Amino acid sequence: MAHIFHSLIDTENAKRLASENIVLSLPPERISLDESLGRVLASGIISPINSPPFNRSVKDGFAVRSEDLEDTSESSPSELKVSGRILMGSPPAAKVEPGTCVYIPTGAVMPEGADAVVMVEYTHEDEGTLRVYRPVRKGENIALAGSDVPEGELIVRKGARIGPRELAVISTLGISEVEVIRKMKIGIVSTGDELIQPGEALEKGRIYESNGRAIKSIIESEGPAFDITLYGTLPDREDLIRSSLNSYSEENDILIVSGSTSAGEKDMVYRILGEYDPGIVFHGIKIKPGKPTLLSRKGDKIIIGLPGFPVSAMMTFLTIFFPQILREAGLRSEDRYIEGELAGKFSLDLGKLNLIPVSVVRRDRVIAFPIHGGSGSISRLLRADGYISVEGDTRTVEEGESVKIVLFGRSVEDSQYVVTGENDESLDRLAADNRLKVIKTGHHVALNSVLKGYADAAGIITGSEAADLPVYAPDESGSGLAGIWKTKKDIGIVSREPVSEGASKLKSLIDTGSAIAIPGSGEGAYQMLDGLAESSGISQDEFYGLTAEVGNFNSVSYAVAEGYYVAGISNYETAEKYKLNFSPLGTYYYHVICREDRLAEMKFIERLME
Repeated sequence: MAHIFHSLIDTENAKRLASENIVLSLPPERISLDESLGRVLASGIISPINSPPFNRSVKDGFAVRSEDLEDTSESSPSELKVSGRILMGSPPAAKVEPGTCVYIPTGAVMPEGADAVVMVEYTHEDEGTLRVYRPVRKGENIALAGSDVPEGELIVRKGARIGPRELAVISTLGISEVEVIRKMKIGIVSTGDELIQPGEALEKGRIYESNGRAIKSIIESEGPAFDITLYGTLPDREDLIRSSLNSYSEENDILIVSGSTSAGEKDMVYRILGEYDPGIVFHGIKIKPGKPTLLSRKGDKIIIGLPGFPVSAMMTFLTIFFPQILREAGLRSEDRYIEGELAGKFSLDLGKLNLIPVSVVRRDRVIAFPIHGGSGSISRLLRADGYISVEGDTRTVEEGESVKIVLFGRSVEDSQYVVTGENDESLDRLAADNRLKVIKTGHHVALNSVLKGYADAAGIITGSEAADLPVYAPDESGSGLAGIWKTKKDIGIVSREPVSEGASKLKSLIDTGSAIAIPGSGEGAYQMLDGLAESSGISQDEFYGLTAEVGNFNSVSYAVAEGYYVAGISNYETAEKYKLNFSPLGTYYYHVICREDRLAEMKFIERLME
């Protein structure tokens, strides 16, 4: 019998239980200072010496007795005998007597008898005699021993993360070893018969494992406070999973298991973790994606169960577990959070915390573009800089709302220009230019983002050469939209076998009752498809009742070529690519547009598309 999630908990309870149960009390260890960059101090650093350790000069000049220069001025200079020169790293050879001085470089030890340094700029030396043109006060240009750091002072606090500044200060004090928190030992393993490792031959039904490396890289991005073991993959054999989890959990402080946590026949991890003492802390969260997430304990060992899809695994790990893991390692997670403004609305699941991947743009403010798609979509993950968390109290989160963004990395790479647009091969061509950040959106979001200054240009699909731009009102600055570049493309029925020709060929295909693949690229594509259906005498209910959205035009042609659909509606370019029959239905245009007041600046895009 399949397992049922009897008691889903909300995300706040899941975070609370994670905080209460992921408690490790990592012991200290003593390591070489040269190996300590990025580690967290287990005890504070007390200065064992004065710094500077001796009275030293802070200027190049001459060590003098200030009383010898009391009546000195530019018009009435004083003369002193140069009795020697002090070398860096060596103690002074002689005392400074009345009427004498010695040359001293910056940082050298002050000689006995001298109480000030006159800068070389105010002197003239000639055959052993120094002429001085200004007086100095006692202590001028001298740093006294301990004036920077006195012996016994706390220099770096317990819990501080050792960075370049801390390394420099600790080295200056002559300390060669430091006491740090022991590295947290984390093991990561993925389960599933379908998983193979990158580099192995890909067979039908198999996929490359990615969750382990994704979670490992998230943890490692926080520095060397972790000792991570990537165990690879385990097939869906309960005896092997049981023995492996027993072994791996004993070798680590925390074991992270990806996959086999849901309610399918082969999802057995939760059963094995339920055998431990004290066992499962929670299994199932009111969150989308990530419902089957679980936490278990085996004595003082922690086992985390994550969903199998990469998007779900990464976002759930960052939301529920990673903040507490960082706290136990002595680290902070605040750097991953930034505030932003949502660029387009997004539908929510009611009663759940919705995790929505976003692409982030930094302008005069931070803009978050929601990325649509399923939790198993790796392209969705690739296009995302992070994600937002929105409670499902309403059916949608609206454009312009303030959101808190959790970054996948520690920063967002800035691009010179941002282009939003409907999914088409033309947009993919722009993505090859490293000056451009390309974000795939719907028709309305693309146009709106250009008008509001979120993006510099947008790509849209229309059925007309004119792009219907006048219907989009100018913004408050008075600038409307203008075309940069456009291309005309043929659209038609793609199939492995020829379809019947004639004016009613689309209706004839629909009448067969076979499912047809169509692009779901955005509002522009829908308007084009609506027009094709209407011109063929097909109602929208009839048309969309027998069609399936499979992504962009390339996805449609690929799905037909692979035999998933008898036919589809796609463009001639991708039909040629997959060697399909193409029966034309009409044309569409792909326009790249920008604000009128930036047309001259953005004309370089036209050259990119040639």
